[in-house]
Amino acid sequence: MSTLQDLYPDDFAHCYGCGRLNVDGLHVRSEWRDGEAPRFVTASLHVDFLRPTPLGPELVLHARALEVGERKVAVEVHVSAGDAECARARVVAVRAPATMVRESA
Repeated sequence: MSTLQDLYPDDFAHCYGCGRLNVDGLHVRSEWRDGEAPRFVTASLHVDFLRPTPLGPELVLHARALEVGERKVAVEVHVSAGDAECARARVVAVRAPATMVRESA
């Protein structure tokens, strides 16, 4: 499965959360289903931890957009390990500034 993070050039692929080249990162992989995938950076992150998150099993994140604007997107995220929901989060992401986006060749 190809993901949004697979499209990032190597010099933009070191984010702790989703950077495929960050050895110590979380390696979050996401899909953008509604057209061209713009690049975002995290502006705000609020997490409610519901129960201890086990080490080892794959974590599954389900997210949905709550608000989609020209410059920012608010997303609700649910994190589960197996059948147990471990955390809920609200993320506000803003479009990456032009200085962080490589021009197409």
